[in-house]
Amino acid sequence: MKHLAVKLLFFIGYLLIFILIGCDYPTDSEADSQEDLLLNLYMNNPKVDDGSLYLVDYPKKDCDRISFHTSVKYLTTPATSVFWTLPVCGHTGTCPLQCPTNSCPLLMTYSKDDGSGEQIIYLNENMLNDTLTVIGCINEDYCKSIKFIVMGR
Repeated sequence: MKHLAVKLLFFIGYLLIFILIGCDYPTDSEADSQEDLLLNLYMNNPKVDDGSLYLVDYPKKDCDRISFHTSVKYLTTPATSVFWTLPVCGHTGTCPLQCPTNSCPLLMTYSKDDGSGEQIIYLNENMLNDTLTVIGCINEDYCKSIKFIVMGR
């Protein structure tokens, strides 16, 4: 009987050690997945000297078009949805993505198999000399932004 009691105490001891070690290091799967997120935004336009803004040329009015576009390109993981917003629609109050409010919910795009993607942004001449910010988000907590200024040629 004494031998059985010793085995039972060892079993309970091992069980307690296993439980205590297992509980010392809780995992937060949301925090772990947040570390794995990737979103790089860029444009195929030149930057100003300090590198903080991209320069987007708005063409002269030499044709019948009333609007033009630029694009924000991105790199993330394959088949990832990216939500886009434009927080302030420029000092003119005109939002290039044609949203009715200052907080402009935009489209959602999906990255290609290589993780690349593109968001088209429509421009008009009311945006000349405006600095615009476009925000791309993978979720509510993981967003990146890019700024550009619309310059007339």
